[in-house]
Amino acid sequence: MPVKAKGDGVNQFLGVPRLTSSTVEAQASAVACLIESWGLVSRIASMCFDTTSSNSGNRNGTCVLLEQKLGKSFRDWHVGIT
Repeated sequence: MPVKAKGDGVNQFLGVPRLTSSTVEAQASAVACLIESWGLVSRIASMCFDTTSSNSGNRNGTCVLLEQKLGKSFRDWHVGIT
């Protein structure tokens, strides 16, 4: 699952974290670790995932769990084809 940050003239590839499983929890944890290791928590304003519909729930989806792990609410998030 490649992860990149984009905005303000920056298009930075952050990495491809190894997932312990394909669960929503594993995806959210892996992305949170990358965002934290790059020091981007305070700079992330929105997110987009190209994942299956099973990972897009508005209660337990990857986006929601990532918001919880990072302790912030994003202005906008999308799940679908990017």
